[in-house]
Amino acid sequence: MNLKAVVEGLLFISGEEGITIAEMTEIIEKPFEEVKALLKELALDYQKEDRGIHIIELE
Repeated sequence: MNLKAVVEGLLFISGEEGITIAEMTEIIEKPFEEVKALLKELALDYQKEDRGIHIIELE
């Protein structure tokens, strides 16, 4: 299973409400730090490819 694709899918289905890293860890059953690293990697992919979508972290 491509975990980065799973994380990307979770971001899209969460819609305007968003999703926390903690919620993602529960769903995909992976450690917090691993999910956080996948999100950073995905965000960098979006930047490199000059895509119209950006991942932002809200507090």
